[in-house]
Amino acid sequence: MSAALLPALNATPFLTILMLCLSALALPALAGGNSDGIATEFKRRLVTISWHDIPAARVLETCDPTGRFDPPPFGCAKIPENPAAICHVFVPPPQATTDLIGMARFGHEILHCFRGRFHPVTLTPRPSQ
Repeated sequence: MSAALLPALNATPFLTILMLCLSALALPALAGGNSDGIATEFKRRLVTISWHDIPAARVLETCDPTGRFDPPPFGCAKIPENPAAICHVFVPPPQATTDLIGMARFGHEILHCFRGRFHPVTLTPRPSQ
């Protein structure tokens, strides 16, 4: 979705976030499954999400208190093993409907609730030293 289209829609932040999340979920399905090459833990169709809109200054203490991830995260999702449990998303709120980076970070964390862990090995825990 282009940045020029978002203001034309005159969408509320909630609707914009919803559109971006739905787009992220629909595109792999339209492309014939997992053709994007993302290896996932699971695929859930229905999740309950609790959004914790933490300030950017608190992301590291909330998401990576021991500093084991490289690069450091911009947000995180606490993914429950039980599909019926609440998935907790910790990410700063986007600053505006045109804040595409903030929207992408928000949608990225929500996608973890639906697909689990999907980062390449290079982005998940640093080796212990």
